[in-house]
Amino acid sequence: MISYRLDTNQNMPMVLEMLIAALPQADRGATVLHSDRGWQYQHHAFRNLLRDHGVTQSISRSGNCYDNAIAENFFSHFKQEFLRGRTFDLGSFPDELDQWIEWFNTKRIRTAR
Repeated sequence: MISYRLDTNQNMPMVLEMLIAALPQADRGATVLHSDRGWQYQHHAFRNLLRDHGVTQSISRSGNCYDNAIAENFFSHFKQEFLRGRTFDLGSFPDELDQWIEWFNTKRIRTAR
């Protein structure tokens, strides 16, 4: 896992906090961040942080998910295997999510790595 943050509302401080936590793992000049066309990823503060750390931003073209396929695949599994059909208590959600991510990254059976 690189970095993620949770909040009850989508907001720029949360997104920037997540990015700042992930940036130490970036390889200056060799890291590409793939993202969708959401407002957060077009925000000047987000783009400036990437630029200042030598990270290239790749925003998916409209109607083309192939350059973001790995993230799309992860979120598809996340929705099917973790969220679907469940109701969560906000207090226990972060711990349950951490456990699922750990399972997904280390124990989940895969046909290829």
